[in-house]
Amino acid sequence: MEKKNPKYVLRIGTMLQDRYRVDDVLDSNGMTITYLAFDIFREQKVVIKELFPNSIVERNQDDALTVSCVRYIDEHDFYTLKEHMLKKAKALIALYPMEGIANILNFFEENQTIYVIAEYAEGVSPLEFMQKIHSHPMQLKEILKLLKPVMEALDALHKKGIVHGRISPAMIRTKDKKVVLVGFGDPIEDAMLPILEQATVRIPEYSALEQYMENSTLGSETDVYAVAAIIYEAVTRITVAPFYDRIGDGNEEKEDPVVALKDLNIGIMAYQSDAIMKALNIYPQDRYDTFEELVLALSETEFEEQSKIIMHRKPHSFAAKYNYIRKVRLVLIAGAIFILLFFGPKAYRYFRSFDAKQFYTKLDEANVYEQCRMVVQLSESKREKYANDYNKIEEPDMSANTIEPDYEIHYYDKVTKRFVTNEQMNMDAKIVRYIRLDYRRNNTAILMFVDENEVKQVTVNLKPDIFNVYSVEESITDKEGNTTYQSYKVEW
Repeated sequence: MEKKNPKYVLRIGTMLQDRYRVDDVLDSNGMTITYLAFDIFREQKVVIKELFPNSIVERNQDDALTVSCVRYIDEHDFYTLKEHMLKKAKALIALYPMEGIANILNFFEENQTIYVIAEYAEGVSPLEFMQKIHSHPMQLKEILKLLKPVMEALDALHKKGIVHGRISPAMIRTKDKKVVLVGFGDPIEDAMLPILEQATVRIPEYSALEQYMENSTLGSETDVYAVAAIIYEAVTRITVAPFYDRIGDGNEEKEDPVVALKDLNIGIMAYQSDAIMKALNIYPQDRYDTFEELVLALSETEFEEQSKIIMHRKPHSFAAKYNYIRKVRLVLIAGAIFILLFFGPKAYRYFRSFDAKQFYTKLDEANVYEQCRMVVQLSESKREKYANDYNKIEEPDMSANTIEPDYEIHYYDKVTKRFVTNEQMNMDAKIVRYIRLDYRRNNTAILMFVDENEVKQVTVNLKPDIFNVYSVEESITDKEGNTTYQSYKVEW
């Protein structure tokens, strides 16, 4: 099945910096768009991450490149996202090359937004990789060995103040037992902004509490939580519940649905279970600060002083508020779907008529010369919207018993400012004013004006002659049935 990309992405084949050719769309998370591209200088595949928070920006329809804010009030947030993305890119490119991550190779500003170029890493997620080898959950030592390069790289990045913030199995590429962490470049510290509320940049099962709270700071503990969630899932085949399902509503203490590994009878030592649960603590201050600490706590040598899980009072009010917001959002989405299904067709006809009103008003007031120019220069997308485009209409089956068309021909009613069908036309009204525009398969356009006194038809050949001159035929039929004809040439 052919993949359908969002309409706002860059077109396949687009060149950036006269060097990077866009070959495919890999992901769109509401904050950035990720493309598979080809570096024609180095002759290698790369990944391009384009800053495109689609809730506040749009792409220019004329050049299909330029990005700008829909509303002026969002320009400050867009500027902040740009600054944070550039800052992270500069910090990462200074560390090139680094094992265990898809290194940042370049960054630049173009089309009024930011682009970050990263190494392309092939492979599958570590969970998929190990499932190909084992039909049962992984052993703890296997997943730790597999993720060791990633954890070491993250510790090095954390010392430089760089937090990934989006770690999930999909962000880790595994091939031939070599793992690479991808997905750097997103200004993840801004994910809590209200403008990104609908973005899918965060995956709840691997995202920590602080990634949902406004004005909170993301630290190394945030990445520790995500990696611990992957380890937990690898050895149990059970996904860690989102934080808001791990916290009660405040009326009563809720049992944590994330069951300790030592209670699952899967061969995990008690101290190892405690270490994983500490890394998965809801509160960042109670997790490990580094992966080195986590690995040490998971080592096969038991310590006299084992890690303890510190339990604070759970933020019930925040969880209750977040769950309430989720429920309200679901209700609003359901309501929006109902409204779209019920009123969508009516709204489409309304807005179609609104746009058509401007077009047909201008067309009606123009002289024949200008009318011909408007008809010839109308784009294909607008032809389908404003006119009867026979090139987009399937021909009737001539082998059938009937060849009645299953489509409707529309006229624009100048009185009601709406489209009507042939059956809806009222020729007995006191005022009759209709316009019909057809684009036929024989490269001609027929413009028809109908009123109570006469029918005027202008037929334009859409293909000019070698001198770029268009042939036009005009006929006028009065109410007695008398018709006059006239032919002429137009050019512009």
